[in-house]
Amino acid sequence: MRPLLTALVYLSLAVAAFAESRVAPPLQQAQQLTLYRLDPDSIIRHTRTRFHGYRIVAGPTMADQQTRDLFARVLVRAYSVKWPSLYCAFKPVFGASFLIGRRRIDVMMCPHCGEMPYYEGSRLLATADLSAAASKLFPVYRRIYRNDPVVQSVTQ
Repeated sequence: MRPLLTALVYLSLAVAAFAESRVAPPLQQAQQLTLYRLDPDSIIRHTRTRFHGYRIVAGPTMADQQTRDLFARVLVRAYSVKWPSLYCAFKPVFGASFLIGRRRIDVMMCPHCGEMPYYEGSRLLATADLSAAASKLFPVYRRIYRNDPVVQSVTQ
């Protein structure tokens, strides 16, 4: 009986660590949201024409209040569950940058593997799962970048 109890304790600790809740940055308080279309095959380093090392293909596009509220709500919800690194070929197509006072929170979205890292400046805050957010956010990118065939071909 004791080995079974020990195994159950370790299993519950592992599950709790995997599904650990996190407190998201206050994206709902953002004064500004800027959207980007990124070239997933162009990683070098962060410059004015790059977003965390990826070349900016389109944008910056300033989002309106309704879009900012939608992105904040969806991305805060996605942030709350810890997502393990999948060690995939990370190729972000979309970027979003929230300005909250003097803080800047950036999010990159990789439709290929579903990873969505959050950064404050150059510091990685967390990685989240894109799958639940994609159905709400990708249509916005499709509307904004309607003449971009890569954006139009991205599915959730």
